[in-house]
Amino acid sequence: MATRQDIAEQTGVSVQTVSAVLAGKARQYRISEKRETLIKQAAQSMGYRPNAAARATRRGRFGAIALLLGTKDGRSELPKHLLNGIQDATGERDLNLMVVRLPDEQLTDSDYVPRILRETSSDGLLIDYTHSVPDRMLELIDNSGMPVVWLNTQRPRDCVRPNDLLAGRTATEHLLTLGHQCVVYADFGNGPDIPELHYSAVDRKQAYIEVMQNAGFTPTVSLPTHGEMATPDERYAMARGLLSQPDRPTGVICYGSTTAWAFFGAANDLGLSIPEDLSVLTFDNAVSPMLWPPCASMILPNTQMGRQAVAMLTEKIKHPAEPIDPVLLPFEFVAGGSCAGVRL
Repeated sequence: MATRQDIAEQTGVSVQTVSAVLAGKARQYRISEKRETLIKQAAQSMGYRPNAAARATRRGRFGAIALLLGTKDGRSELPKHLLNGIQDATGERDLNLMVVRLPDEQLTDSDYVPRILRETSSDGLLIDYTHSVPDRMLELIDNSGMPVVWLNTQRPRDCVRPNDLLAGRTATEHLLTLGHQCVVYADFGNGPDIPELHYSAVDRKQAYIEVMQNAGFTPTVSLPTHGEMATPDERYAMARGLLSQPDRPTGVICYGSTTAWAFFGAANDLGLSIPEDLSVLTFDNAVSPMLWPPCASMILPNTQMGRQAVAMLTEKIKHPAEPIDPVLLPFEFVAGGSCAGVRL
């Protein structure tokens, strides 16, 4: 592999001049455009590649960050737009991105965690482990001294997440503004047996309850009666049961799209029209192409979350001892076609 010395000998200049050109500092050192072009052409024709290890040694940094994921179901969701936001932000900062996926057994191993943090050759860590984080994992990462930013996790510092409480209020107020008084909050994916829910399940439901009570209406929450998550058949049965009641709801707020699908299917089978007979609003990563009419949605700010997390981590790398206050990002409301005013 060609070295800077080889390029210097080929072009008849000093190694220092070659280094300045390859570092993009030709103007700073008053190197002529002709000589700059000659050196760059020689570097390309000779197959020169920068020595990343040597550059990291000189700078004291690797120019890379790592994205840490767990392997437990539901703990490290990585939607497309979140990854896109991370990749866009790292590219703009000329940072390399590595992805590390580890089971809890390794994330809580006092011998393994310090070693993997060293061996990733990264300057900082994005952690996508959203809830029920093992205490030992927290302790090991905090003690490592590695600059860290948490994604979609409710932490007292150094985290970026969606503002689910505000989104829950916005969703409920939207249906009340349309004249709905009998509005149900349905979450068929988070049953009572889950020991620790993701904060979004708590915040969205709590926001709905508070807005309904403040408006003088009775909140109704529909959850699975057993288990951690209702099956597709159970979700359909629960939705059909709610819509078959004499005092059925005229509006439904769904935790996620799988719950919304159940209401769309049940409404269709019962001869109810959306949105004329039933308004449905959900939270989702994007408007689902599987529902018609398109479901009104509170869209998660995944792209912004990825970009913001990289920006925060860049600051943490510069000032690792300084905590950063949590950043809460607003959802985007997309009206779709599934909500309408109440029929008189």
